Amino acid sequence: MNTKGKSILVVEDDEKIRNLVSLYLMNEGYEVWEAKDGEDAKEKFLQYDPCFVILDLMLPKTSGEEVCNWGLLNE
Repeated sequence: MNTKGKSILVVEDDEKIRNLVSLYLMNEGYEVWEAKDGEDAKEKFLQYDPCFVILDLMLPKTSGEEVCNWGLLNE
């Protein structure tokens, strides 16, 4: 399957929500990576370079807003 343009990073600290969102996206043919907190999100963003990020703003360790600002600064 060609996943170019179809990769998504799901950043959510609630495991049930994260798994559900990921499952729906995978069923639609997206390549999905998951992160459970802001630090994990930064690592996965650098590792996989996703085309799209679904980002929870209220995360442990590093807030979603900080992750978003970091991502914009590192483009």
